[in-house]
Amino acid sequence: MKNISPEKMARALEVYNKMIEAFVAQDVPFDRFDDDLVIKSQYKGQDFPIDFIFNVDPQKECVTFISDSFAEFPDEKLKDAAFATAVANFGMAFGHFDLNLSEGNVYYVMSTSYIDSTLGEQFFFFMLATALSTADRYNDRFFMLAKGMIDLQKFIELEES
Repeated sequence: MKNISPEKMARALEVYNKMIEAFVAQDVPFDRFDDDLVIKSQYKGQDFPIDFIFNVDPQKECVTFISDSFAEFPDEKLKDAAFATAVANFGMAFGHFDLNLSEGNVYYVMSTSYIDSTLGEQFFFFMLATALSTADRYNDRFFMLAKGMIDLQKFIELEES
């Protein structure tokens, strides 16, 4: 990691190690990539497994959760994907969905800064539980919309119910 001050790198390593302690304490299996300050894992949700990563960014001084893509939308469904992403994001207190237009993929992202903060095991458990429950709630909806199993109106109805 280039051009990172020793102080920022030390703080990032402290946060990364706390995150690892939290995963171990919660007995969550994971792979660690220490050079990149990344943890990869998988959660078996109600419908689909959710692959995800946690990344500590020493430059931005934040921790980010990113789910793997829930669905790949074909070009003709990108407008539906964009609208569904906006509908899902409305009123969301923690995290958000992103749509990568060039790939047609929807991801769930949650991040927080650790500047002047102490992040402990309970915080990482909260972040993980919140991110995974949100991802689990929506992954099948985005998948069904992408595959034409439901239309945009049904996606909206599911959100309102």
